[in-house]
Amino acid sequence: MIIDCLSISKNFDAGVQAAVQRLRDGGSTPRMCEILATHSEGTLSYSATKKRKAHALGIEYEPLNYSQEVHFTEIVDKITQLNANPEVHGILIGMPMYSHLDSEKLIATIDASKDVDGLGPTNSYFVFSNQEHLGIAPATAVAVVHILETRFSLRGRSVAVVGRGRTVGRPVGAMLTNRDATVTVCHSRTPKPELERIVRNSEILIAATGTPGVVRSEWFSRDQTVVDCGIAIVNGKTVGDLNSAEVSDRGAFVTPVPKGVGVVTNSMIFGNLLQAVKLKSGDGR
Repeated sequence: MIIDCLSISKNFDAGVQAAVQRLRDGGSTPRMCEILATHSEGTLSYSATKKRKAHALGIEYEPLNYSQEVHFTEIVDKITQLNANPEVHGILIGMPMYSHLDSEKLIATIDASKDVDGLGPTNSYFVFSNQEHLGIAPATAVAVVHILETRFSLRGRSVAVVGRGRTVGRPVGAMLTNRDATVTVCHSRTPKPELERIVRNSEILIAATGTPGVVRSEWFSRDQTVVDCGIAIVNGKTVGDLNSAEVSDRGAFVTPVPKGVGVVTNSMIFGNLLQAVKLKSGDGR
């Protein structure tokens, strides 16, 4: 069965919209700024999508565009200004950036309570120390957990995470552990027979490698739940780490690609913005 991520996203957005309206009624409008120092058409397109969604939710979204000639210190100065501006609640950095810019250092410059991507060192600490309520977790990892929790409690579930990247695999493994799931993390060095065994024996699989076919359809069985975070372009089409139609045909519950985890992630960015508002007001700590 295909998991309806569009419906999950829509329901979450309704809650965000209501929360934003309450803030606006109280005289505060959530505002997010995104630094765009990139050639990536995909990143710029995603920024436009976020701008449209922000408008629909009643949120102010401001893209800050830079040419390739921008200096690292210029962006540091802008982040410093945004950190100090009480009317800015969230700061994003569009990735990938121009090659001469150190994105890791720039992310670390963002005030942790405004780091709505949840990638800075302070927020990473909160995720890995089971103190998520004190910070902001990476949006895709939050999306994965939210999708799963719309179906069932995670306590005691056996979960295989395939991929150990900093935006999905590592944080989602920690977040699932925080919820008392039993988590096994696999990666490119996991022997294929062992990977197959782990996938077959898990109740839940989270695929987050960006490599199509790394997980095979025949490894799945009825009633497993599969969340596919992978994104790749094959023959002009957007595909995930696995074939969702084939996995669904085997009786598993699976998120599609496209219109799957990415749709929910887009919603979670704005959920993270509301968390940033709470952190600044002191309600989140």
